[in-house]
Amino acid sequence: MNTKNKNLIKGFLLYILNMICLSPVIIYGGQNFSIDSYGIALDYNGHLNAFIGSYRWFGAWVYKLYYNIFKHNPISDSTIDCVVYIVFVAAIVLCLSYTIYSLINNKSALTYVVINLSVLVSVLNVWYCDILSFPECVFITAIGVVLCFAALIVFIKMPNIKGYILSAILIILSTGVYQQFLFVFTIYIVAICSFYVVKNKETTFKQLFSRYIKPVVLIIVSGGLYFIIGKVVQNMLGVEPNSRVALSISSIIDNCFYFAKNQYSYLKGRGFFDSELLTICFLAVGFIWFVFAIVDWKKNKNTLKTIVLGLSYVAAYISAYAPGILSTSHAARAMFALFAVFALFVVGTLILTDNKYIKIVLSAILSVVLISNISVFIDREINQKKQNDVDKMWAEQIIENIEKYEKENQEITQIYYCYDSTTDIAVFAETAVYQRYSLEAMINYYSDRNFKANGMSVEDGEKYFGDKEWTEINTEEQLVFEGDAVYLCCY
Repeated sequence: MNTKNKNLIKGFLLYILNMICLSPVIIYGGQNFSIDSYGIALDYNGHLNAFIGSYRWFGAWVYKLYYNIFKHNPISDSTIDCVVYIVFVAAIVLCLSYTIYSLINNKSALTYVVINLSVLVSVLNVWYCDILSFPECVFITAIGVVLCFAALIVFIKMPNIKGYILSAILIILSTGVYQQFLFVFTIYIVAICSFYVVKNKETTFKQLFSRYIKPVVLIIVSGGLYFIIGKVVQNMLGVEPNSRVALSISSIIDNCFYFAKNQYSYLKGRGFFDSELLTICFLAVGFIWFVFAIVDWKKNKNTLKTIVLGLSYVAAYISAYAPGILSTSHAARAMFALFAVFALFVVGTLILTDNKYIKIVLSAILSVVLISNISVFIDREINQKKQNDVDKMWAEQIIENIEKYEKENQEITQIYYCYDSTTDIAVFAETAVYQRYSLEAMINYYSDRNFKANGMSVEDGEKYFGDKEWTEINTEEQLVFEGDAVYLCCY
């Protein structure tokens, strides 16, 4: 067997291994509802406008094209979306991992394993996969990953003006799917630049400036063009910008202080993990890189190079929080680029040492990160599906009682709702009952009607329900009918 065939077989086996690693994503298949999904299922154009209003203009276009060509509703069954996701992402992870691996001088199977694991962690973590719990986002997220990683591959393979232009186009489109991809790209770019700095022994100010200025310009120009295109698309279609986008100086400063103050919370996993496991893993890979960076400095006495590398790594880390800094959202999924920091430190360490024991330690750490994240997001999605069932049962009982009333009286058009003091219906996960828009959409989805839901006044809440508390549905006590309206207290 010749070398080409051997490499093809080896590549195919590595691809299969990546698909196996990504296979837990299939948990997001089947019927799946986020609290937004009911409204999206009822209002397709509203969903597209929400994406455009959030500057996710390319994601909106991809979703529209996908929906119109295949007539596929991912909310009713997202299994095929998950399969497509696994197939696409496994391929691009393999390509990026091998491209980075080809840069490393001392090649070995262990070196490739470490790199591949670090790339997988970037797209197989609880924050990132939280996006996949929105079934309408699975396919477009796959496209975003492919574009982002393809931009990195082009940047490495084509270090010329044509390559920079193509890389910019790809990352602009990827950012138009989700803004976070620009910062995943940024973190990897810092890792790639640090590789060339060490390999080429770039130590003077001129050499270091020349190394970093081109990717910095590429990232800034790409981000600027992405934003301008987003504004143009909004104006052309008459879509208002999403209120969560915060570009005022005061908001940005407040968010900087917020994230600086809450670093520990994010490194710990921001509510997704109950242990210090993730914090330890973040700190461990960072510490390993730091030790070898100091060893390299003591050996070569290149202080300027060490400072520039250190500052670039700090800047890469901070960039992961940029989507949160530029918005009012502090949701963990907005900062999923933070998990690309594992790849940053791993590549940085491999540049500085070929010690196989260090590679084994890094592989062990990354395996722990990967397995723990998979365990958490599987558990969360199982609970979300259970909550979907609870919400459906609740909605169907409300609808049944409304229809029973209508047979003997008049048609109900208006729902007024309130809550008792405890969210007992949220048994397993976030419930659609506790947001006005999702409560209304869920009842309309299951009833195939067009009820209008509004919050009940305090006076009406006292009048109809007083200070009663429930731990389960009781339609005789929680529903009060008057004319064309029903007064509903959610337990």
